[in-house]
Amino acid sequence: MGTQSFFASDTITALELVEKTFGEDALILSVEWSDDRVEVRATDLSLEEVKAAAPPLPRAAPAPVPGPTPASHRPGFLDPARPSPFDRDAAFFRSVRADAPTNASADRDAP
Repeated sequence: MGTQSFFASDTITALELVEKTFGEDALILSVEWSDDRVEVRATDLSLEEVKAAAPPLPRAAPAPVPGPTPASHRPGFLDPARPSPFDRDAAFFRSVRADAPTNASADRDAP
């Protein structure tokens, strides 16, 4: 019989139409929804017959492998010459700690 498209309001109904027309050995080629209905394309041909009838797929050229990103295009946090924000924060906390009063021992000795 060949290939036919079956339209129905849901997939189950469309597949029941396929089974009634082609039998249990039908080959489903595609299932697509459009305008609140489903379209099922099916055939009674075997998988080998469908493969033989289909045109060969063109071979795509392999995608080029990108080279390293130039330093001018890298985000700032990847720039090795740029200081780390952790270094800046550590320097800040060292300065705060250095400015803190050191009379904690006097508080321990007080009555």
